[in-house]
Amino acid sequence: MLADPPSRPTQWQRQPSPLARLGCAAWIGVVVWISLTPFSGWRDIGIAPFDFLFAPPPRYITSLDIASNVAGYLPLGALLAWSLHPRLRGATAVIVAALLCALLSGAMEALQTWLPNRVSSNLDLAANAAGGLAGALLGAASGPALLDRSRLRQWRNRWYERDAAVGLVIAGLWLLAQIPPQTLPFGTGRLVTPVFDALALWAGEPVEGPEWWTLSAGSAMAFEAASAATGLAVGVLFALLPMRARTPAAPRLAVGFVVLLLALVLRCAGDALMFSGDDWLAWMTPGARLGCVAGAGLALLASLLPAGGRRAAFWLLLGASVAVVNVAPDNPYLAATFASSHAAGWRHVRSLLAALALAWPAMAIGWLGRRGSAG
Repeated sequence: MLADPPSRPTQWQRQPSPLARLGCAAWIGVVVWISLTPFSGWRDIGIAPFDFLFAPPPRYITSLDIASNVAGYLPLGALLAWSLHPRLRGATAVIVAALLCALLSGAMEALQTWLPNRVSSNLDLAANAAGGLAGALLGAASGPALLDRSRLRQWRNRWYERDAAVGLVIAGLWLLAQIPPQTLPFGTGRLVTPVFDALALWAGEPVEGPEWWTLSAGSAMAFEAASAATGLAVGVLFALLPMRARTPAAPRLAVGFVVLLLALVLRCAGDALMFSGDDWLAWMTPGARLGCVAGAGLALLASLLPAGGRRAAFWLLLGASVAVVNVAPDNPYLAATFASSHAAGWRHVRSLLAALALAWPAMAIGWLGRRGSAG
């Protein structure tokens, strides 16, 4: 009897990545926001939008400016290359992704011609294009291994639902929203401040809250603890919601721990970036420390619940978190701290992340509502 011929090794199936494409769209939004904010004061100064291409290089530009431009477009180049996979691969993906980065940068520089306090620069365009090319090379080289046959892809397919990409992007946006200092640690959805700002703009004078609405030392500690506990638990729990209902407890605990660790690292990195390296733990007040411990415990305990229990716990904690951050008075020292820090050059990034923190609960609610109606 003849032996069966040896079976061929399993070939990895090339497949597109919805997560990469959503991340690419989100990063394009980031680039547009940072390039064109504050989206007001448009004026024609008699310069054609593409005159900057033939202008002499700017006299005053630092290596940090160039590095920031390269760093801003490098992720975009990689995300574009991953988004084109598997339809376009190799050199073709590099060329297309790099050209798209250069075209986007050129469009942003041209639009800046009509914005106050913005200077269109061919050096910025060159740095952005270089960052996009470097990212495209990195993305094209890593795409097959990362998107087709990586262990990360296997874990994603095994633990998460097929339609989890949008939820995972929103979970990543929550992590990014933790970078800039907020009125309260890990707080999102604070509507009180923009409402008061709008009222002040309408009234033509500052609008203040009632006399009792002040931040004493005791109330500050309580608000910080409550915000850190509920906000941290909300972010960790949300990352678990797109997981398959029958995912074992160990992967849920692992994902929860990773999200928790990333949130703490990014919060520390935000202070180190916005202020100075010596102040990277300035946000860790006694109230915040207590809240972080409580939030970690809440999140890890809730991760052991079945899918329905995790969803109910998330809704409860999200409501509590939004209530806490909107009841708390403004921190009078926050604006002064920003003004005295060396973070002025990051003001556009900070404004974007602050807007993200404001809108994040609405994004989470919208995704959960759509997921519930679809189910």
